[in-house]
Amino acid sequence: MLKTILLHAPLHVTRPERGPAAAALALAAQHKAKLTALLFDYQQPGRASGDAEAATAALQSAAGEAGVTVEAISTHSHAHGIHEVVADHARLHDLVVAGTDGNGLLPERQVSEYLLFESGRPVLLVPSEGGAIDTRVAAVAWDGSRAAARALGDAMPLLRSADDVVLLHFPDDKPLRGSLDLDRVESALCDRGLPVRSHPAQRGARAIGVALGQEARAQGAGLLVMGAYTRAPLRERLLGGATRHVLDRPLLPTLLSH
Repeated sequence: MLKTILLHAPLHVTRPERGPAAAALALAAQHKAKLTALLFDYQQPGRASGDAEAATAALQSAAGEAGVTVEAISTHSHAHGIHEVVADHARLHDLVVAGTDGNGLLPERQVSEYLLFESGRPVLLVPSEGGAIDTRVAAVAWDGSRAAARALGDAMPLLRSADDVVLLHFPDDKPLRGSLDLDRVESALCDRGLPVRSHPAQRGARAIGVALGQEARAQGAGLLVMGAYTRAPLRERLLGGATRHVLDRPLLPTLLSH
């Protein structure tokens, strides 16, 4: 059950009618959850500061129309880095909704990556030009790994309201981890009340991140769920291919867990 949702909403990219803000408002309305919006001004060279009051008013107006309770926060302590401040707020919520815009002095994408691996919460990444999210059909990337299981568990509040849940797997990419096949996974999810079906597909020459997004959309999904992967030799973090692709250019709203 989703009770609280955090929206990371930098002033220079946030509009309540599109992108992460629209998705967060739609989910909060659907789940009757409280929405907290971090409306921080990331000043950019050559550009005037954002208008926090106007952004707050626009978001509150849209929230009122949707029947959503929203708390807008536009100031923060400068004793900590902005990444840390956003992550601190994220840890107190059930779900974080964020964007992947790569522009600006502090890009959304950079903060989203930090949240994904440091907040301990699932992060829903939303394309900047998308509208309100549609979770009636959801696709779940499944390879039998710990990260995939974590993402599946974190996404259950969203999946329980779906009419169709599609298990995506690419046998030509890599075999399932562990001893359970897709039929067993499908059966277990049916026992949990999900309307689930398996969809083994061919990755072919596509990058795995592209293949996941394309297959999810081909199945009519408005939401993709997947585990996030990282390797951290010494202090250098190298993202897995699919994770990097979603952070750079998600084809549809994608919930990631690590």
